[in-house]
Amino acid sequence: AQVQGDAQMLGGTVEVRAPVAGDLRTLAGKVLVDGQIGGDAMIAGVEISLERQSRVSGDALIAGRSVDMRGTIGGELTVYAQQISIAGPVSGKVRLVAEEIELLAGARIDGALSYTSPNELKQAPGVVVAGQITRVARDKAGGHDAERRGAGVAGMSWGVLGSVLWSLGLFAFGAAMLAAFPGFTMAAAQRVSAEPLAA
Repeated sequence: AQVQGDAQMLGGTVEVRAPVAGDLRTLAGKVLVDGQIGGDAMIAGVEISLERQSRVSGDALIAGRSVDMRGTIGGELTVYAQQISIAGPVSGKVRLVAEEIELLAGARIDGALSYTSPNELKQAPGVVVAGQITRVARDKAGGHDAERRGAGVAGMSWGVLGSVLWSLGLFAFGAAMLAAFPGFTMAAAQRVSAEPLAA
C-alpha cells in the first residue's frame, strides 16, 4: 500500500518497497530503497542501496559508509560516504564526497558532476555525464595552499554531513521519546502550544 504524505523510518534495517507520496527520511544501519518516492529523500546509514526499480522524484541527500545507487534520481544527488557506486540516471547535478567513487555501466548524469576524493573517479565505458566534471581534492604532491584548500573543502563537506546526521539524530530522539513516554510527550507539546512563553 502507498504511504500517503511523508515517511520517516528508523531501525537496524529499513526496507522501503511501498511507494511514498511525499518525502522520505530514514536513519538505519542498513537501508534498501526499492520503491517510488514522490518527493525528496534524506537517507543516512552504514550500508545504503537504491535498487534499479527505485525512483526519487526530487532531490536525494545520502550519507553512509557504502552507497550503491542503481535507481533513478529526478533532481539533484548529493552523497557523502567512504565508497560510492552509481549505475542509474540522475536528472540534476551531482555532488560526491568519498574515498572511492565509481560510475558503473548504466550511469547517466544530465547535469554537472563535482567530487571530492583523494582518488581519481572511476568511469566505465559508455557512462554519460552531460555537464562538466570537476574534481576538488587535496593535492598530495603539491604545495600547502592546495592542501589547505582540499582540507577546507573536505572539512566543509563533513560539516554538512554532521548537520544531516544531527538532524536525523534529533528526529530519532523525538521518536524514541514519543514511544517511551507518549503521555508526557503529548502533554508537553500541548503545554508549549498553550503557553509558549512559560516553556
